[in-house]
Amino acid sequence: MMRKRFIILTALVTSVAVRAVHADVITVAQVLPLEGSVDMSTRAAVEAAERYLRKVNDAGGMTKLAEDVLRVNAGAVLMFSDSINIGGFLRAYRERGGNAVVTTDSTPSADELVRASSIELARSIRIAEVMPAIVKRNTRLVRAFVADMAAGGRPDLARLTAALEGYVSARLFVEAVRRISGPVTGETVRTALQTRGPFDLGDFEIRFGPSQYEGSQFVDIGVIGNLGRVLN
Repeated sequence: MMRKRFIILTALVTSVAVRAVHADVITVAQVLPLEGSVDMSTRAAVEAAERYLRKVNDAGGMTKLAEDVLRVNAGAVLMFSDSINIGGFLRAYRERGGNAVVTTDSTPSADELVRASSIELARSIRIAEVMPAIVKRNTRLVRAFVADMAAGGRPDLARLTAALEGYVSARLFVEAVRRISGPVTGETVRTALQTRGPFDLGDFEIRFGPSQYEGSQFVDIGVIGNLGRVLN
């Protein structure tokens, strides 16, 4: 129904000259190839990650990677990894004087990234976001999410993007089930998701199809501010 998440630890380092533009690309670690990995089992993915991370650690770990980035005097660093690995890189890189703009994909959340490093180290990090900004509350989806978390006795979750992602998944499943006329099975849910859309969850639309696996085209860029929260 949905593609498996790939485990990729890659840093792209781009430096810009005054009169000419050039890019230096440093591959920090690529655990799994993009092609031919969709059907790889979770166990195989984890084992591949462990093998490659051991290789990275044997070569000096995040400290060595940070030093490699510092040597090219990069102006921007793009990271595709989880919060733990990005947090480790930030500690090694920032503490050695690295001041490039660091941008990540949507895998880590601001809260996770702050916990893995610190507010000071995570400040000014750019994070790609695939959910509407919770702080803006400018969509019916976010307003419903905040209200439901409060009604359920968990207002603490109302500020977490990871909780909003889980809420969207639950709401999507409920909407798909509502559009099934017969027995609810894995196959009928899959068919409903692919053929009964789009699903409007409140100013946030999700649409799947037989060959369309990305349910939403929404993307935004957030910046971690002085309090460790995302500013959009």
